Order: sequence, then C-alpha cells, then structure tokens
Amino acid sequence: MKKTLLELWNGNLSPWSDGFIREKEEKRIYRLIDEYRTKIKKTIDESLHDLLDEFGSCYMELVTFLREEAFVNGFSLGMKIAIESLGK
Repeated sequence: MKKTLLELWNGNLSPWSDGFIREKEEKRIYRLIDEYRTKIKKTIDESLHDLLDEFGSCYMELVTFLREEAFVNGFSLGMKIAIESLGK
C-alpha cells in the first residue's frame, strides 16, 4: 500500500487517465444527447438555437463540476482509509 501511495504522491499514478469503467455506456449516452439536441434544433425556431447551446454548455459545466467533486470525495475517503491502515 505504501508503494501505491508514493506512486500517487509522485505523480506516477493517474487513475483519472485510465478511462471510465462504463466508457461504452457513457459514449452511448453522449450520442443520445447529441441526437436529441439535433431533433430539438429541427423543431424549434432558429432564434432559440443559441439558447439551447447555452443550456447544453451549462449542463456540461455542471457535469464536470460533479465529477470533480466525486473524485475529490472519493480520493479523500481513500486517503482516510489508507492513513488509518498505516497507523495500525
């Protein structure tokens, strides 16, 4: 466990770059979002296209924020567990 902690500390370990376990499902969902966005754009007035794009940008910003928070919370919990296990 100590080796893993040192690898993480020294930047040799980057769990976020390994991809997501559900990468296939995530790609499917992004494709669906894009399909629905395209369908909506075809049915609404062109003056609302920018509004829809802004909505999409805000939503993606929220998703990014939530992912970052989940990573920080998970990492913090993992470190608490590691510290407790090293203390015993």
